[in-house]
Amino acid sequence: KVVEIDLNKLCAETRAPLDFYIRTDNYFTIHYQKDKLIDRRKLDIWQTKLRTPFYILKEDKNKFDDYVLDNLQKRMQSEYFDYDNKADFLYKLSLEYFGELCKDAESLESMKNNLRIIEATVDFMAKKHRLYAEIAKKQKINDYNISHSVNVAILMIALAKELEINDKQKLIDIGHGGLLHDIGKVRISDKIIEKPGKLSEVEWEIMKQHSKNGVEIVMETGITSAIALMIISQHHENHASSGYPTGINSLRLSIYSNMAAIVDVYDAITSKRPYANRESGFNAVRLLLLKKKLYNAKILAKFIDMLGVDRGMNASAENLSGQSVF
Repeated sequence: KVVEIDLNKLCAETRAPLDFYIRTDNYFTIHYQKDKLIDRRKLDIWQTKLRTPFYILKEDKNKFDDYVLDNLQKRMQSEYFDYDNKADFLYKLSLEYFGELCKDAESLESMKNNLRIIEATVDFMAKKHRLYAEIAKKQKINDYNISHSVNVAILMIALAKELEINDKQKLIDIGHGGLLHDIGKVRISDKIIEKPGKLSEVEWEIMKQHSKNGVEIVMETGITSAIALMIISQHHENHASSGYPTGINSLRLSIYSNMAAIVDVYDAITSKRPYANRESGFNAVRLLLLKKKLYNAKILAKFIDMLGVDRGMNASAENLSGQSVF
C-alpha cells in the first residue's frame, strides 16, 4: 500500500529519506531511491514540470513526517522562498498535523509533531509576528475546529510578543496551549460540536466538559507544561467569575488564561462556525469591548493595538491600558 506525498514538503540539498514511487500503468515503480541527493534543480522539475504524483509506502508515513519536521527550519530559513510562501507552507502544515492529532488525540507521536510545528512557528514569528497573524486570519478554511485551534495558537504567540514575553520556551508553551485549548472536544459527539442551532441544557453541560477533557488528554500524553495546562483548563474563565468549568476568581487567573479568553473569542467571532456566520475584525473588537468587564483590561488593549483596529471606535478603549497584566 502506498500514499501520495506533497512534493512541496521536500527540501532541496537533502537526501531522499525513502524510496519515491510513481505509478506506471497499473504498477508502482521506484522513481528515486532512498539516500540520493535532492538538489534544487531536480526539485524544481518535480514541483513545476513533471506533474507526476510521488508515493511512499504507507508503512513509512512516520519516517516521512520525521524528514519533513527535521528539515522544516532549513526550509523556513531558505532564501529561495519569499515570506508569503513560507507563511502559506507553515500554516497548511500546521492544519495538516493538527488535523491528524484530532483523529488520534492520544497519539504521543502526533502530539510531539505538533509541538515541533509550534517551535517552528515561534521561530518564524520572531520578527514579523503581526504579519503572520494577519496572513493566518485571511486563510479560507472550511474546517472551523481545525483552523480555529491553529489560529488561536498563532494569535497567542503574537499577543505574547506584544506583551514583551520573549522567552522562547514560554512562547512555545503559550502556542502549544493555544493549539490544544479545544482538544477536549474530540471526546464530545460531533452532533453537539456541529449542531447549527442552540444547544440544549444537557448538551451545554456536556460541551463545558471539553476543558477538563483537554487537560486529561494532554496529561495522558505526557505534556506537563504548566502554561499549556492553564490555557487548556481556564480559557473559558473570566474576570466576572461567570465562566467555566469552575467560575474561578479573577485574581487567580494567570496572564496566559486571560490571553486565551480574549483570543479564543476573537477568532471564533471572525470565523464561520456551524451556528454563526463570520463577523469582521472590527465587529469582533466592538463585541469584546461591550463585554470588557470579562477580560483583563491591559491585555485587551494590547490585543486591540496588535490588530490595528482604530481605538477611537470606542472611547472606553482608551482607558483599558491602566491595569496591570499580572
